[in-house]
Amino acid sequence: MENFEFVSPTHFVFGRGAEEQVGEKLAAAGAKRVLVHFGGGSAVASGLIDRVGASLDAAGIEHLELGGVRPNPEITLVREGVRLCKEANVDWVLAVGGGSVIDSAKAIANGACVEGDVWELFETKALDHDVLPIAVVLTIPAAGSEASKNTVISNDELGRKTGYANNAQRPKFAFMNPELTFTLPPFQTAAGLTDMFCHLLERFFDDVGAVPVTDNLNLSLMNTIRAEAPRVLADPDNYDARANIMWAGMLCHQGLAGVGRHEDWATHGLEHELSALNPAITHGAGLAVMFPAWMEYVHTENPARFAFYGQAVFGLTPTGDVEADALSAIDETRAFFAMSRDGLIPQSVCKIHPRFATPHRITIIVGIAVAIISGFTPINVIAEMCSVGTLFAFIISSIGVMVMRRKYPDLPRPFRCPAIYVVGTLAIVSCGYIMYNLSSMTWERFWVWSALGILIYFLYGYRHSRENKEDAA
Repeated sequence: MENFEFVSPTHFVFGRGAEEQVGEKLAAAGAKRVLVHFGGGSAVASGLIDRVGASLDAAGIEHLELGGVRPNPEITLVREGVRLCKEANVDWVLAVGGGSVIDSAKAIANGACVEGDVWELFETKALDHDVLPIAVVLTIPAAGSEASKNTVISNDELGRKTGYANNAQRPKFAFMNPELTFTLPPFQTAAGLTDMFCHLLERFFDDVGAVPVTDNLNLSLMNTIRAEAPRVLADPDNYDARANIMWAGMLCHQGLAGVGRHEDWATHGLEHELSALNPAITHGAGLAVMFPAWMEYVHTENPARFAFYGQAVFGLTPTGDVEADALSAIDETRAFFAMSRDGLIPQSVCKIHPRFATPHRITIIVGIAVAIISGFTPINVIAEMCSVGTLFAFIISSIGVMVMRRKYPDLPRPFRCPAIYVVGTLAIVSCGYIMYNLSSMTWERFWVWSALGILIYFLYGYRHSRENKEDAA
């Protein structure tokens, strides 16, 4: 274990209605005039900004507002916030939002206490100045900025995105109500889960050997995120799942999960350059692409560490080949990050039944749709379409089995069957021959239905991407 210093001054107010205590807590801390900083869109439309303002009013605290924070916050709005703080004699900065809003608020709180341009702090990393106290009402669990010493800001004019670390900018209060995250789009939720998971990976894989107390905390958080991710994506209104994710997100980047280690942060640095080049790239999505690639590049330095990670987090069984086990762990990580592709079906439709744990709504909808279509469609047409679908499924399954056998030669039966390549090839050839001899009418119907499915996929995907952009801040 390496030497370390750890500072954590944040007062956490966690649970339902936490944001209603903002005024009371800040007044007790001596706040007189507060800058309320937020993104826009959902924070305003949901009434959250009005509720926070009412809480401040009830406590007799003056406040002014500055909205418009974008994902990957930019220095121009920070400078505007610094100007407002200095002109209005602001003594607290209150961030209402996710990591982007909090990072922007931290930069403002620093800039309000220095003479020169706030960007100079990101260049010089100077620490010899005061920082306005910061409070947070968290709406997007991901960055862990609600308790961390870090902030990351973009400078579009210079084409740069860089961080600044200072324990003095750790928030004094963090108001965390899991219910505020119920309306997050699936993509935004998945990107946040990926970001917090990567905060742990950056700490777990460095040049220091085992640090059991830190490593076990790290692995426990990874397992919690893995367990809660499918729950929260399938049932966005699940309070317990949202609560676990929200608290885990804070712990992932507060610093405790890295004490005694050097930590790495190469991948975060690379992703910062990527989203500096294109601010539309969601940070978590960028990490989902880059982190498994980084793992593949460096794993040979300590394959046993990666293999151990795969066993502890993904439950992989050791094969005796450490290199193969390390690569399997990386594959599992990539597959886990692929959850960011989820969410193309409305989540209200996919809601899980609380008692039977089944997606009952989508089952009913599909059943009704099949009954209606069947009522107007000749039985021979239905049979033909089912045949096409079954043949495609056989072909895809056969290819998948053969690929898995080649990639993982030590898999148990049936993948280990010596004749699997012969059987798989025969299945593909047979299905292909049958499909080749289907009538042209069958193929016409197949392509019409396929085109309709593709059209619906892209239409919903377009709507989904617009929702993500509106709610990202």
